[in-house]
Amino acid sequence: MLQDLEDLSKKHPGDGEFRAFIDKRKKSIVEHDEVRTIVKDQLDRSTSGLAKVDRELNVVFKRLKQLDEERAAVVKEKEGADIAARRLSLMSRFMEPGWQTRLEMLESMMGDERGVSKS
Repeated sequence: MLQDLEDLSKKHPGDGEFRAFIDKRKKSIVEHDEVRTIVKDQLDRSTSGLAKVDRELNVVFKRLKQLDEERAAVVKEKEGADIAARRLSLMSRFMEPGWQTRLEMLESMMGDERGVSKS
């Protein structure tokens, strides 16, 4: 389009208003091209930045998943340790002197609760 206007301008070399219009139009086109270039560069950088953030998010989510799996394993291990500690505590009570007496008391209490007396 600009070339067509230049060709018309050459056909009418003495028309100052037409020449001013063409110059103004050229200037607008150059400014628009500059703005378009700047916006395109910013868009390309933004797109590149978004891709980088997306990759980093994937790494973070992968690590979070690993940490959740590790946490689940630790919780399971802790539960096992708690059960073992309770068993050890109970077994150590039976190892103390007089454990038979405590066992008999426990059995008699259990029997009383069931309505059965030991005779």
